Amino acid sequence: MTTENTREMLASLATELTILKDQENRFQFSHFTAQDIWELGTQMAQTAIARELPIAISIRLFSGVTAFQFCCEGTNLNNEIWMKRKERTVREMEMSSLRMYTEFELAGVTMEEKLMDRYEYACCGGGFPADQRRCDRRDHCLRPAAQRRSSIHH
Repeated sequence: MTTENTREMLASLATELTILKDQENRFQFSHFTAQDIWELGTQMAQTAIARELPIAISIRLFSGVTAFQFCCEGTNLNNEIWMKRKERTVREMEMSSLRMYTEFELAGVTMEEKLMDRYEYACCGGGFPADQRRCDRRDHCLRPAAQRRSSIHH
């Protein structure tokens, strides 16, 4: 790879990282009830079915409880295993699994160098944190460190 190609790749990764961070900041809920989870999960499942995607969808609370899960035609146990690895990455790193991958690529490090077992974690697209902002009585929403978090995987 030439120096110019390397610079272009790093610039592209830096842009992607900015977009990923922005998405994580914007993808927040003022409430995230069981009904909200059902509606979001169902909408995602209907989209996957319409597009004939062989994916599995899971929405898990930060506690690890699976609040919604659906497997499209063509999925198997491997999809479940991948979702658990992505969920672990999102929960422990508090960022999307794609953002984790992008940060590693930019830093030039591997999962192994960060002591992340690739059989326990997945640094690739598909795992995303869904935050619930805490709202005060005036409906001004805050994003404190100790907020309710969930993760969405496919």
